[in-house]
Amino acid sequence: HSPPECHPNTRKTIRDQIGKWLDESVSKQSSLLWLNGPTGVGKSVIAKTVSGFYDQIVATFYFSTSSDKTTATLFPTLAWQLARRIPDTRKHIIASLKRNDSLQTSQIEDQFDLLIIQPLKSTTTLKYRPVMVIDGVDECTNEEMLGRFLRVLVKAGEGGDMPVRFIIFTTHSFPTSDRLNTLCSYPVISRIRIGFSQECKDDMTRYLTDNFNAKNQPGDDPSPWFLPSDISNLVEASCGQFLYASTIVGLLDDP
Repeated sequence: HSPPECHPNTRKTIRDQIGKWLDESVSKQSSLLWLNGPTGVGKSVIAKTVSGFYDQIVATFYFSTSSDKTTATLFPTLAWQLARRIPDTRKHIIASLKRNDSLQTSQIEDQFDLLIIQPLKSTTTLKYRPVMVIDGVDECTNEEMLGRFLRVLVKAGEGGDMPVRFIIFTTHSFPTSDRLNTLCSYPVISRIRIGFSQECKDDMTRYLTDNFNAKNQPGDDPSPWFLPSDISNLVEASCGQFLYASTIVGLLDDP
C-alpha cells in the first residue's frame, strides 16, 4: 500500500519549496533534490502528495512499502512507470530489454543507463525534464548497493544535462546524509530540511482539530467534546512527529 496524502492546507512551505524546484520555466534547477528529516515527521506523506499533484513527476518508488528493501527492483519499477506515463519511451525501454536479456538482474549502473537515461535521451517529444521520487532510501538494506545507487545519480547529474531529475527522501541521521554530503554539492543537489517548525505545529493543530471535529456526529451535542488545550498538549507531546498525531486519530476511529 502507498502512504496517505497530506491533510488539506498543511505542509504548505515545504510543498511550495518543492514546486519552486520543479519549475524550470525560467532557469534550470539542480538535478537532485534531497529532503531529510527525523522519523515520523511526515516525509512519505509529503512524497505521496507532491507526486500526485505535479505532472512532471512520472514515477515513484517507496522503500517503506516495497517488499524488496534492496535496489534490485528500483530502476525496473521506475522504468515501467515511465513507459506508462511517457509512451514514447516504451519502445526504447523494450529495445533495451531485448538487447540485454539479463538487464533486470544487471548492475544498477547499467539498469539506470539503459532503462532510464537512454530511453529519455531517445525521446524527442519531451519539452521538460521528468522527475522521479524515491522515498525511504534509508530503509534500503544493502549498504553497498545504496552507495552505488547514490553515486550513479550524482555522477549522472554532474554534467547538467541529465534528462531526468530525482527527489530523494531520507532520515537526517542515516549514513546516506554523509554520503550525499561527500559525493556532491550544489548545483548538483539542492537540500530541504524537514523539522519541527511553528508551521509544523500549526499544521498538526489543524489536522487534529479537523479530525476531532469530524467525530461530532449529526444529532450529537454540537459543542466540541475537546478543549483547545487538549490539542495543544497533543501537539507538544508529538515532538514534531505527524506519525504520533495520525496514530491518535486512528485510535479515535478504532477505540
